[in-house]
Amino acid sequence: MASIIKKYGHLRPGTYEITTEPYWKNPQKYLSSSLKKQKKYKLFRFSNNEEKEIKKAIKELDNGIDFDTFEDYLRRSIQERERVKFEFTKNISQVIDILENWCASQNISLNDIKFIEYKDILKYEKDKDLESLKKIISENKNKFTYTKLTNLPDLIDHQNDFYFFEYNDAQLRQKILDISPSGVDRAIEVEFGTNINLFPEIMKPYSVLSVYGSAKNMVPTIPFGQYLFKGININIELIYILPQSHRLRAIQNLHNAHFDKALEPGIEKIYNLSECAIAHDKSLTPGRAGAILLSTN
Repeated sequence: MASIIKKYGHLRPGTYEITTEPYWKNPQKYLSSSLKKQKKYKLFRFSNNEEKEIKKAIKELDNGIDFDTFEDYLRRSIQERERVKFEFTKNISQVIDILENWCASQNISLNDIKFIEYKDILKYEKDKDLESLKKIISENKNKFTYTKLTNLPDLIDHQNDFYFFEYNDAQLRQKILDISPSGVDRAIEVEFGTNINLFPEIMKPYSVLSVYGSAKNMVPTIPFGQYLFKGININIELIYILPQSHRLRAIQNLHNAHFDKALEPGIEKIYNLSECAIAHDKSLTPGRAGAILLSTN
């Protein structure tokens, strides 16, 4: 058993992570039980069909390579790959063991060790400041706790993931919950003040609300407690004050979307430049079905 532990004891079930127990710590569990199980191995062979297709592909690539040579290369390369992996994991495991032993000598628990990053070890090697290292562990533990509390929304990758509603619909709350009873991950609002009391009712915890305007109520009263205990993130999107680099990127994204016909802006009317005063008044009129544009031609 000693020789088996020496050869295979560094292996760990699953991930090579410091809290994952190596085989040498519990050989009875990981090694003895495996030795008792007699497995029958069947030599792998390509089927006649597979061999035929492989020969055909090889011939197209290089007529000087025969099937037996190719098969032998596959076998040897797989064996070498596994040997390199075996040696690599042995070194990784030994490094983890050394770190664990050192931390134990400094009264740092196994549970705390996993919150040390490689850069923290390098910093300690330079400064030799143990208290600073323990402070970093505490900070990283807090970050991890906050990360676990964060519920990220699903990736939006299709237009069917979007739903559109009239902001002033009397049945807005019910229509949203009919589609997503547990609430929504993200919402875009053009009249924040009008629906300010609605969002805590229809948003999931740690959801994101992007606000583009609130013309009908520019001084709304925010029910802060309701937003607070849902952890709702409010992003105010204002194109006019974007940094130049961000603004140019946004313009390019809109241009690309329009060029690819992924974006079809609604246009109510295009006025001549001489009618700019009329166009301005029209743009301030509620109930428009699209943008008001000026032609410079």
